[in-house]
Amino acid sequence: MASVISGFFRRTGRSFVEYWQRIGNDYRTVAKETVEGCVEKPFKAGLYFAGLGGLIYAYRTNPSEESMMNDLRERRQVMTLLPPPIHNKESDDELAERSVLLCQNRLHYYNLWFFSLLVRSPYDSSATLIGAFAPPVTPIFQLERRQSVVDGVFVLSAVRVQTGGRGGRPQCTNQSCLCTPLFPSR
Repeated sequence: MASVISGFFRRTGRSFVEYWQRIGNDYRTVAKETVEGCVEKPFKAGLYFAGLGGLIYAYRTNPSEESMMNDLRERRQVMTLLPPPIHNKESDDELAERSVLLCQNRLHYYNLWFFSLLVRSPYDSSATLIGAFAPPVTPIFQLERRQSVVDGVFVLSAVRVQTGGRGGRPQCTNQSCLCTPLFPSR
């Protein structure tokens, strides 16, 4: 039994070392062929290295969400230190819009390695539709919700669908709701 176990580890260790030797030889071969290709076609190699350098530069200078927020804070601070008559109207409007969108949780940051996207969504991403599977909504509830909700969706009605089972008993209940935006023009 001991010889079987020691043989297993000997074979496994040997195959592990051989695997990494093959990987190293493959990479060495690729590096040699790349250098030879660069010597044969320097313009093509220059384009590839320029593209690779551009991607590395884009990756290294891509702002994170934290640096984007710090930049926004700094710009707001600079605008407060400047006298109002010399403010740029477009800059004021853009900073105000981003501040409002951040407060409403409607400005989303996506990091895509080489560039970042700031996406303005039409709704609050943390908003949930409470009571979607509740019994039908009364008109009084609708009026109260219209006064308290600033933006988002509103439940117009909840519908309960029952399918017939054996002997006329309900087999399953499916509940759904119809939603509409309160302020579609925003």
